[in-house]
Amino acid sequence: MQVTILFLIMLFLHCIMDYTLQGDFIANAKQKQWWKKHDTYSEKYKHDYIIVLLVHGFMWSFGVHIPIIILEICNLATIGEINICFLIIFNSI
Repeated sequence: MQVTILFLIMLFLHCIMDYTLQGDFIANAKQKQWWKKHDTYSEKYKHDYIIVLLVHGFMWSFGVHIPIIILEICNLATIGEINICFLIIFNSI
């Protein structure tokens, strides 16, 4: 039962992080074509969408793993700091 509740909380946080908190700017800026449509576009901005993708990936990954981090802090789970960091970084990419 606890695993099911944890899964549902993480699914709920996924929806919040990916749809509600993402906002229009991040949703648009993740697309390479969005940058090219602007009048002030320059070749020096050609990889900026990758930075936005990485920021969004980290925000999403950290937010979804908040329940696991809380369980680890409260000593209700023994996942380990290295494993949590690995999960967040792996899911960010």
